[in-house]
Amino acid sequence: MGTKEVQSYKEKAYDIIKKKIIYCELAPGDVVDKKELIDELGIGRTPIREALSNLEQENLVVIMPRRGVVVSSISINDLSQIYAVREIVEPAMVKLAMPNLNDEDLQRFAEQFKSYDDLGVLDQTKLDSQFHQFLAKMTHNNYIIKLMDNLHSQNQRIRIMTSNVPDRMRHSTTEHLNIIEKLIARDVDGAEDLMRHHISISKKTASTIL
Repeated sequence: MGTKEVQSYKEKAYDIIKKKIIYCELAPGDVVDKKELIDELGIGRTPIREALSNLEQENLVVIMPRRGVVVSSISINDLSQIYAVREIVEPAMVKLAMPNLNDEDLQRFAEQFKSYDDLGVLDQTKLDSQFHQFLAKMTHNNYIIKLMDNLHSQNQRIRIMTSNVPDRMRHSTTEHLNIIEKLIARDVDGAEDLMRHHISISKKTASTIL
C-alpha cells in the first residue's frame, strides 16, 4: 500500500470515527473496537491506528497501552473550560459578524429553527451547530473561526447529551430565534445579551447531566 493510499484511508477512518464520537454513536466511556472498525470500513490496521492517534490529540479518545482505546469523557472541569471560552468569544463574535450578515441568510436560519420540531434530534443539533459556525465564519476572523472549529467536536457531543433534558430543545429553539431577531434588527447589544443568556442556560443544562 502506497503512502498516498494509506493517507487517504487514514482520512476516511478519521472522518468516520470522529462523526461516530461527536454524534455519540460512540458515547463517552465506550471502548473503540478496532477490529470492528477494520471490518466495517474495509481498511487495514495502520490507517485506523493513525486516525485514533489524531483523535487522541483532539481529546476525543484516550489510548491506553495494552488496554485499548476509550472514547473520552467530558468532565465538569472540561465543561467549565469550554464554556469559559464560549462566554467570552461568542458574544464578541456576534458583534464582529454583524456588519457582514445579510437578512436572507438570517431568515433562512429562522425558517429552519421554526421547523425544529419536524427534525430528528441529530438534525436539530446539527442546525444548532451550523448557526454558531455560521456566525463564526461571518466574523471574517480566521482566529475565531479556527477556535470555534476546535470547540465544535466537544460542543456537538454536549448538544447530543443534553438533547434528552426535558424542554431544553424547545427552549433552545426560542433562544436562537430571539438572537436571529436581534441580528436582523442590527441590535448589537441585544444580540450579545441574548447570546450570553443562551450560553449561560446551555452551561447550566449541561452541568446537570455530568
